Amino acid sequence: MSSRHKSNNPIATIFCLWLCFCSGMLIEASAVTPKSSLTQLLPSSETKVQNSDFSDSAVINFETINNQWWKQWSELNSDQKQFWINQIEQSYDAQISQMPLSNKANEHVRETRGLIRALRKIVLFENQAIKIDKHNEYTLKEWASYYDIYRSLSDTEKRLQAEIKQRKEGIEAIKQDIQALAVKNRNFTAYSNQSIEIVLNIYGSQLSLIYSQEKQTVANLQLAEIQSALKITALRLTSSSTQLVSNNRYDRQLQEQQKALNEQLDRIQNLMNSLQRQAWSSVTGDQEVVYQLSFHEEKLKSMSIRSELLAIDILLNISRLIRQEPEQENPNWHNQLKEYNQEYDRLMSQFYAYRERVIASGEAANEMIFERTQRPVWEYLESNQKLANEFKVELEKAEFYANAYRQFLAIEKGWTSEFNLDWQIFKEEAQTGWAAVVNYTLFSVNEYPVTLGNVLNALFIIIIAIFISKIIKRILSRVGRKRAISESTLFNVARVIHYLIITIAIIVALSILGIDSSKIALVAGALSVGIGFGLQAIFNNFVSGLILLFERPLKVGDLVELESGVRGRIKAINVRSTQLKTRDNIDLLVPNSEFVNFKVINYTFSDPLRRIHVPFRAALNCDKARVKEIVVEAAYKLNFTQKDKQHEPDVWLKRIGEFSLEFELIVWVNANKLHDNDGVESHYLWEVDSALKAANIHVPIPMQSIAIERGKSKKT
Repeated sequence: MSSRHKSNNPIATIFCLWLCFCSGMLIEASAVTPKSSLTQLLPSSETKVQNSDFSDSAVINFETINNQWWKQWSELNSDQKQFWINQIEQSYDAQISQMPLSNKANEHVRETRGLIRALRKIVLFENQAIKIDKHNEYTLKEWASYYDIYRSLSDTEKRLQAEIKQRKEGIEAIKQDIQALAVKNRNFTAYSNQSIEIVLNIYGSQLSLIYSQEKQTVANLQLAEIQSALKITALRLTSSSTQLVSNNRYDRQLQEQQKALNEQLDRIQNLMNSLQRQAWSSVTGDQEVVYQLSFHEEKLKSMSIRSELLAIDILLNISRLIRQEPEQENPNWHNQLKEYNQEYDRLMSQFYAYRERVIASGEAANEMIFERTQRPVWEYLESNQKLANEFKVELEKAEFYANAYRQFLAIEKGWTSEFNLDWQIFKEEAQTGWAAVVNYTLFSVNEYPVTLGNVLNALFIIIIAIFISKIIKRILSRVGRKRAISESTLFNVARVIHYLIITIAIIVALSILGIDSSKIALVAGALSVGIGFGLQAIFNNFVSGLILLFERPLKVGDLVELESGVRGRIKAINVRSTQLKTRDNIDLLVPNSEFVNFKVINYTFSDPLRRIHVPFRAALNCDKARVKEIVVEAAYKLNFTQKDKQHEPDVWLKRIGEFSLEFELIVWVNANKLHDNDGVESHYLWEVDSALKAANIHVPIPMQSIAIERGKSKKT
């Protein structure tokens, strides 16, 4: 034998030993493997015949998995289920005791035995009927107790509905697990510890499925009973409203409870004030969360007591209705309930934030202990959650009592009282909704929140200021007409008052928006920089407008002519520009700086009277006195001719020409009566020419004659 063969002999020997060992295990396993699971895990055939007509397919076999053995469970009565469970337990224990089990297999066995015990208990469960007493008369205390019953039943109903939903999802998951385990079991061709574990897991899952289905059946029965009791309780709550009788003793109990709650509320408020006075700087880091939770706990207590006090107040008012005493006018319960609900949402949001912060702190949360009470943070979290639930319960109770009060009011006082209460509630809701809209924060100015209401108030102040300014302008206009005050004076006074009122309104509006005087100074400084650049022209016109208003070189109604040749009457002097109306009825907006920086002719600056020179001619042989008389009479026909003695029209002889006498009509006119300045001479020339022609005084026309003489011819 070669050395190579010698070196391999030990390995061959070990391999042979291992094969022998495995063969022995297989033989042993086959020896303990149950061959007839039906007779071992289920009742015998004789017992089946005596107790129930069970199907032969209801067989548990560890060798051949049968997924149908539990299908008849729902068809069995309680006694049959008990008998089956006992037989399964005995057979299961007998078979397991003869099998080699691994640690994991033992875990499956313990779980299965626990399921069998739980299944026996639930089969023995008997659903108890819920009894709701009925009386001919009810005290207010008995009626209120119905709400407590109704609340308890509602909570139970919600719990059962959630449990049924969870059981349904769990049953579907167990069925999927059983199918997956069955597929996995088919992949094993040899008997092993792992195959035993899978088989035990399969039958444990099947028993778990039966248990879950049984629990779901019980939950459905309980839910049906609860829902029936809820209907009865709701009927008692509504029908008993017409059968309530007064009870002075219960009223005194409510009043005493109200007094005790108020005292408790005062103590809690003092504790909250004490916690608030504690310096926040002394609480740093993670310890701050414990301090906040302690304050949050007291806040929840106080809100729960306030809700309870509100419920008691409503009950006392219901008692007054029953005794036919005057009810409370305009109760503010609806707004209080809405406010409390909002406070509940806010407190719960804070609580969730605190809880997330504690969870995020990890191991450090174990060191969070409030020194004042020596309570850990986890205790505060649990207490806050419990108090929040109590707060919500008291809120819902108060809401129920408030709705019940409306029904009692309608029964006792008639539908009109209910309508009045509904109208009052609607007004309160409208006021609350409007307050929420108005108090909505739009932005902040220097950490001062500016709400929509602030903006509306600021706009309202400015609108009122403009309205007042227009009223004052109308009053000044009426006074001016009665006292013959000039139009320009009235305009300037009205304009100054307008700017003063608007300035005051803007300052008040800015203060409403939270902008103080120091900020206005900063804005003014910023504007001064802007004036030096882009706003220079606008500021120049603004200052020019102030100069025109206060120095009054121009007045409304003045006839002016600009250096650019534009001529017209002033209609308005504004801050930035001045409005002119030309003879063509065209409105021009001229920048105020043009009136200040350039030459302007004001025909009516100090005196509306001005002298006009109108030249005309007459024949050399005309009667000069006659001409003067006719022309002066013609000038008087025009309404803008000044007719007083100091300013009577006159005719001057200016020059004696070669062909005619050159006259000049001197007339004083009132510029305020002129539409423009260009047509004045035209009006006078028209009248002068017409008057002279009517008097047969002709204007001479220069004529030249040319005489041509023919010379005599000379004879040579």
